[in-house]
Amino acid sequence: MLTAMIDQTSLWLFVVGFALGAAVVGVLLWRLPRREDDVSLPERSVEAAWIAGTIEQHGGSAPGSFVEEVLDLHAAYLQAPLVPGPPRGAAPPPLPPPTRPIAPTGPPAGTPMPPPVGPGPRP
Repeated sequence: MLTAMIDQTSLWLFVVGFALGAAVVGVLLWRLPRREDDVSLPERSVEAAWIAGTIEQHGGSAPGSFVEEVLDLHAAYLQAPLVPGPPRGAAPPPLPPPTRPIAPTGPPAGTPMPPPVGPGPRP
């Protein structure tokens, strides 16, 4: 009889623990992700400065005012009505030709390769 009572108690503890865990995960998943409308205008300028600084740390150049304008355009895009795109499975439209010639990368053809750098063969 004692074994049956322990098994029943363990089952109820498992069910209650599972329900509480699911409730906590549900609340966290429901509230943690931020949406575009969660960001206020003063916070958007802070975000733009952070993005500009991150880009500059990696060698790029993006003024804060430019990044802020891009964020404003993104917010306007999300508020605009949905623009229908090409049907699924359709080939994407062809790219327009480049407006200026694309410079080749790497050494010119026929240039000898430099010797490898590193330890030489072992004796």
